Amino acid sequence: MVRHVAVGAGGTGWDATVRGQDRLSPGQRVARLDEFVTLTDLLLRQAETTWEGDWFRAEQAMMIPAGSRERITLAVAASGPRTIAIAARADGDVPNHGSFLRSRHDMWS
Repeated sequence: MVRHVAVGAGGTGWDATVRGQDRLSPGQRVARLDEFVTLTDLLLRQAETTWEGDWFRAEQAMMIPAGSRERITLAVAASGPRTIAIAARADGDVPNHGSFLRSRHDMWS
């Protein structure tokens, strides 16, 4: 059985307001996604993780069993150069959002 964890930067509607926090700019959402993917990858690979970023931190977070990342693929929603780079570093899947793009140019804008 293939197991996936799908993540993305979040949107501007319900995604932005559900937690009662201020709306983030697109750049902030991408920076948060980058940190989330980095930390999630570390948590799934290591037995114990201590890490701190601008958005997330973990202190001696334990994963039992260590090495779960070998069984779990990170699927990172990506449509621009920065998010595609995050997906590539995650070495996972990039979900296809086909009809959301009006043209190939939209993928890079």
